[in-house]
Amino acid sequence: MLRWQTIVDFGILAIAVYFFLKWTTGNRLRGLLLGTGGLFGSSILASRLELPLAAWVFQALGFVAVIFMVTIFHSELRHLVMRTEGRFRRVRDPAAESSSQQAIARAAFTLARGMTGALLVITREHSTRELAGGGIEMGAATSAPLIEALFQKDSPLHDGAVIIELGRIARAGVLLPLTHREDVPAYFGTRHRAALGICERCDAWVMVVSEERGEVTLVHDRQWWQPAIESELLELLTLEHCSPAPRAKPPLHGVLFGNLRQKLSALVITGLVWALSLLSSGTAIRDLTVPVEFTNLPAGLDVSRPSTRQVEVRVRGPRWQIESLRASGLSVRFDLSNAHPGATALSHPSDVVSLPAGVAVEKVRPEVITVNIISTGNAGSP
Repeated sequence: MLRWQTIVDFGILAIAVYFFLKWTTGNRLRGLLLGTGGLFGSSILASRLELPLAAWVFQALGFVAVIFMVTIFHSELRHLVMRTEGRFRRVRDPAAESSSQQAIARAAFTLARGMTGALLVITREHSTRELAGGGIEMGAATSAPLIEALFQKDSPLHDGAVIIELGRIARAGVLLPLTHREDVPAYFGTRHRAALGICERCDAWVMVVSEERGEVTLVHDRQWWQPAIESELLELLTLEHCSPAPRAKPPLHGVLFGNLRQKLSALVITGLVWALSLLSSGTAIRDLTVPVEFTNLPAGLDVSRPSTRQVEVRVRGPRWQIESLRASGLSVRFDLSNAHPGATALSHPSDVVSLPAGVAVEKVRPEVITVNIISTGNAGSP
């Protein structure tokens, strides 16, 4: 019989797996994380099936995958951490960001007409603190004159990037990582490669002004756009950087049918983890003293002088479940639906209430309980 604790336990694990799948959406590391878990799970299964060589191979491959994650995919790990950090950032101010976008667009084309290079990083959910080094803290309101001044050739900060967070200029003179991509136009200079480099590592939007060609380029992820006029750049910033929220759906509909594929995947993975936990924890035996219950007694009959009100139950199951059992939540039931007046010997309980799935009853002591069934004389009462 399933206990409510078992259902809640399974539900919490399923929710945790679901949020893990959402958290790693679009990250190359997700497959490796799931594969690594599968390797260790296969090692546990092989061990339980008494296949020591296969268990050793799966375990070794699992450790190799962990080393790969730490050494080769460290940037993806950092990406996941930054995605989590973004959830705890301050709430955005739409008015401040709208004003900031207008100032950025105005400054970009003013700088382009003057053939002055510029590089602005507009952060979104992910922090750029660990990716962009150096620079000085500013914390100033975003304005076109200030942006233009920062990138003048006589400014000590003109060679670096400006970081804009929550509609304000956070830092200036910042150094960005360069991309190693080879499929970029030959005319892309250091600023363009720096824009692609930071966009490969976070979800920022980066605006580049070329001092050689006087062009404005907006970069995000692995794509770029080259707006010809200020209004076109402003439209890109408005629609892409601050996309309007999707049409709201009824809450219940979203809970039940939103991200249905990920929810089904979470249930499958949770089931596999649950099954492996039963296999990996080993088997344990425990004796518990639990009360006796008599059920389904026909009308007009009552139980008198049972030989005991408690029995000792020996249960066997996965160690973690056996250790978490509490006798206060269990009881042994005897079905008296076929009882007749007189002495009755009961030898097989009909149920052990609240026993978790995967835990079996080995023995009940005493093996026989005697009760005296008496007539109360109320069988015909309404």
